[in-house]
Amino acid sequence: MKDILKILIPLVIIACLLVLVFKIRSQLKQKKEIATTTASLPLFEYTTVAGIKSRNNPDSPKTKLIFFFNTECEHCQAEAQLLAENSKSLELAEVYFLSNEDFSVIQNFSDKYFKNVPSFTVAKVDVGVSAKVFGVNTYPFVFIYSKDNQLLKTFKGEVKLEALTKYVKQ
Repeated sequence: MKDILKILIPLVIIACLLVLVFKIRSQLKQKKEIATTTASLPLFEYTTVAGIKSRNNPDSPKTKLIFFFNTECEHCQAEAQLLAENSKSLELAEVYFLSNEDFSVIQNFSDKYFKNVPSFTVAKVDVGVSAKVFGVNTYPFVFIYSKDNQLLKTFKGEVKLEALTKYVKQ
C-alpha cells in the first residue's frame, strides 16, 4: 500500500500541475486574442432600448466611449448618474452603454439614468460580444476608441469624468 501511495501521490501532483499550466496558457492565449481584437474597434451588433437592432458605426468621425455595465452594480449606477449629469461634456463622442442582461432590466436602467440624455446609446448586446469579443469580466468596464477607431484606453471600474473627457477632447 505504501509503495502505491509513493507512486500515486507524485503522479496526482504532476497531473494537477499540468492541468494548471494548461489553463494558464489558455487564459493567456485568450487575453492576447482579445487584445488583438480590441486594438481597433470591432464591429458589433446591439438592440437599443427602443427595440432597434443596429451596429456600431466605425465610420463615425467621433471618439467612441463604450461602457459595459450591470444594472445592479453600484459603481455602474454611480457612473451612469455622473455621465448623465455631465452629458454635455461628452457631446463630441459617441457614448454606448451596453449590457447583456434582460431587455426589460436595461430599459428600466435607461429610464432611470438616461431619460433626458438621448445622445447616449443604451442597448443590449449578446454575451459573446461582451465576454468573448471585448473580454469583459467585471463591471463597469470602459473602452475608449479614437476617431480613427484605435483603442486609446481601457478602464476597469469606476472612472472619473476628467479621465474620460481628456480623451474626448483629443
